[in-house]
Amino acid sequence: MSPSAVESLVPELANYLVQIESVESDAGGLTGGLSGQQLEWRPPSGKWSMAQNIGHLNAAGWLIVPRIEASLRGAREKGLLGRGPFRHGALGNFVVGLTEPPPRTKFRAPKTMIPPSEPPEQTLAEFFRLQERVRELIREANGVDLARAKVGSPIVEWFKLTLGQTFALIAGHERRHLWQARQVRDDPQFPAR
Repeated sequence: MSPSAVESLVPELANYLVQIESVESDAGGLTGGLSGQQLEWRPPSGKWSMAQNIGHLNAAGWLIVPRIEASLRGAREKGLLGRGPFRHGALGNFVVGLTEPPPRTKFRAPKTMIPPSEPPEQTLAEFFRLQERVRELIREANGVDLARAKVGSPIVEWFKLTLGQTFALIAGHERRHLWQARQVRDDPQFPAR
């Protein structure tokens, strides 16, 4: 991406864009050159494989994308526009902070976010497609008031985050599961090629 494309975004969105690009780069570096067997290997502890961690991100991401799209449409229709800086609520900021690695609090994945059984190559390709869509949504959000536009949770319907917090949550959640995938790869029993 050209520097001018980042500069034209409001600073908060430019920051989210850099975070998503960093996540994508980290995922490529982490999984590059690994076989399907390695991506599907699960530690003896029963934790998710690298592919399952990424599959979970896909499931969660594709659930939130339509909610972001609806938030953007609604914000523009209601004239919720702004250039920032934006102030986000403490509770939402706290929730976003819970997603960052290393995990301090464990959560059970909702059934809708359980990683699907699919070939790991498909999981990875889907992850990179998701990252492209998230980057597009970040760009589409330019000019929208990131604090007044709300996005409903796909887990708890009544709970809403600001649009800005939602982008931060996506990036933090992705960092968390890539951190977990890295723990799998670093396991002493991880299969050699």
